Amino acid sequence: MFGQGKGGIAGVTYDHCYHDFCDSLANINPLVHYKLTQAAAYVLEYL
Repeated sequence: MFGQGKGGIAGVTYDHCYHDFCDSLANINPLVHYKLTQAAAYVLEYL
């Protein structure tokens, strides 16, 4: 992973609310949240 480009534009943030006042649970992507929850449940089921 070290030294690999991740895309984007230099000096431009991906999320304007990152670690800011508007960074809350109301500012999440529901599809990504669902997918990560499913992945976590899958891992916990097989531990």
